[in-house]
Amino acid sequence: MPDFPEQLPHGPLEEVFPDVFVVKGQIRIEANQIHEFSRNMTVIRDGGALTLINTIRLDDAGLDALDALGLVRHIVKLGAYHGRDDLVPI
Repeated sequence: MPDFPEQLPHGPLEEVFPDVFVVKGQIRIEANQIHEFSRNMTVIRDGGALTLINTIRLDDAGLDALDALGLVRHIVKLGAYHGRDDLVPI
């Protein structure tokens, strides 16, 4: 069975410009201490095609809102940890 990182709290998918949406979430890094930081996922819609930038694992309501916008066609990761919510192979 696939293994996903822990789902963390996030806000709603909000349109900030025409066809540009943002989800505000958080990241938790556990080393000697637990550190929490805010982070954002940007969604750009071009017709029915979506590009996700710096993905965040969404809850069911967030996935439903994303599905209502269109079909994910592209995923862009701008840094090493920006795909940390993606599927982790076993």
